[in-house]
Amino acid sequence: MPRHDPDSCTTMILGYSRWGFVDEAFSFFQLMMPLMRNSAPRNAMIAAYVQSNRFHEALALLHWMRAEQLERIGREVIELEPNNSERYMALANLRANAGQWEDAVNMRKLMNDWKVRKALVFSRLRWKVKFTNSLQ
Repeated sequence: MPRHDPDSCTTMILGYSRWGFVDEAFSFFQLMMPLMRNSAPRNAMIAAYVQSNRFHEALALLHWMRAEQLERIGREVIELEPNNSERYMALANLRANAGQWEDAVNMRKLMNDWKVRKALVFSRLRWKVKFTNSLQ
């Protein structure tokens, strides 16, 4: 392949899948993964699986993509402010919501290991309840 960019990767994946070579498309996809800076090649691979009625593999790839994006976003967010506990907690909550319980627990352990202190958070709920009750 003369050019190794996301557009060329997408074209190759679509070409393989159009002729029924879905396994070869996935092998190529794995080989070119470090070059894929956008979602077009990934979407092409999912489309290849769907067109060949391999729905479980398409769904597995979609879940993998979501986990990979979450990991990338997490690294970038923590690099911005490594001592900001809110970023760690938000990332731990995102991972917990994605069903990645072990990773969520590890984020909290990482906070303890790096001595990142949790910011104090105050709730206004109590104040609003008292204020509402005093108006009656």
